Amino acid sequence: MTPGLHDGDLALIDQRRNTVRSGQVYALTDIDGSTRVKRVDVLPTGLILRSDAPSYPTEFRPCDDANRVNIIGQVVWSGHTW
Repeated sequence: MTPGLHDGDLALIDQRRNTVRSGQVYALTDIDGSTRVKRVDVLPTGLILRSDAPSYPTEFRPCDDANRVNIIGQVVWSGHTW
């Protein structure tokens, strides 16, 4: 799959959309304090964090850790300058 965002792209984040729906792309602050953009899937046992780029591994956050993932908001637009 071609990555949805490329290095240097701009992303518009709607902070009102911070309730996770599976398959959507969100900006988040992870448990290590890093801010990232990931496609998020919700499971009864936790969260799956996916990148569209195959070079980044899929990550699982069990419920205990998932509660420490801060959803900033949903990515609603992205683009780049030339």
